[in-house]
Amino acid sequence: MNPAGLTQAKTVPLRRTDAFADPGLGASPSWHAFAINQTGIAFTDRAGVVGDQRVRIDPTALRIIDDGWRGPRRIFEQDGTPAAVCSRGTLTRVEAALAEAGTEAMIGHEIEFVLVDPDGCRLPSTLWAQYGLAGVLEHEGFVRDVIRAAATAGIGIEQLHPEYAVNQFEISLSPLAPVAAADQLVLTRIIVGRAARRHGLRVSLSPMPFAGSVGSGAHQHFSLSTSEGPYFPAEPARRA
Repeated sequence: MNPAGLTQAKTVPLRRTDAFADPGLGASPSWHAFAINQTGIAFTDRAGVVGDQRVRIDPTALRIIDDGWRGPRRIFEQDGTPAAVCSRGTLTRVEAALAEAGTEAMIGHEIEFVLVDPDGCRLPSTLWAQYGLAGVLEHEGFVRDVIRAAATAGIGIEQLHPEYAVNQFEISLSPLAPVAAADQLVLTRIIVGRAARRHGLRVSLSPMPFAGSVGSGAHQHFSLSTSEGPYFPAEPARRA
């Protein structure tokens, strides 16, 4: 995912997996400057189309999606040094700095999204009820596909339920260390989008899919702790 939140990808046959890990595949520095709204490249003195970096997947984080594999990547310079603008590399360094300081971080994500038609328009619904069973039954095939694919990929879904808006769902993911939690979040979004397409739908992750309607959140919960205990201990329960 680039700094604008755009999820980027390269695809190779299975026989090329090793090369994708080392030495990696070429990528233009413009990868860091593509705008999420498809308006082009946000050129700077350091981000443009000139030059070449290396995209390397992390073999330890490969996960199965349907009949293929998906692996998160990091971006390196030609000399092998990590690219300073690589978001996953930055988070890796932050996690290492926390560990060096004796701090453990755990991150849990919640994803809200709305099912829309193939053109991105509202879906009709006569049965939807906020947090109700009707929403699950109306899109039962989609819900089953998401849960099945997530289990195959090793994603920890804590819960999946209908939300307040029509055709809106929320998924709560198991807490993990920062890099693993970010990988899990991106992978879940991919799985949700693929499942929707199989059912002739699309997914909107927009914070406000439709004017005047309920928005979708992207919540991040975190805890920090040391060997002595959590930074933010829970307040003890009060007796009446």
